[in-house]
Amino acid sequence: MPPRKQNYEDMIKKLQLIIEKMENENLSLEEAIKSYEEGVKLTTSLYKILNDAEGKINILSSNGEEEFNMCEE
Repeated sequence: MPPRKQNYEDMIKKLQLIIEKMENENLSLEEAIKSYEEGVKLTTSLYKILNDAEGKINILSSNGEEEFNMCEE
């Protein structure tokens, strides 16, 4: 079974757990590096989701402005 795609909120929670683990636990160097790598991957994915959402909002906003301006004329 393929892994299910995580949503933004699940990814944020997972990143928060990684941060707490790194701040509060006495990790070995190997564990710390592994957690750091996982955190970087999650952060990259989260930025991509946010950038995609921002692009969609910009498109919708510009289309909405055009439609609104056409209605005013």
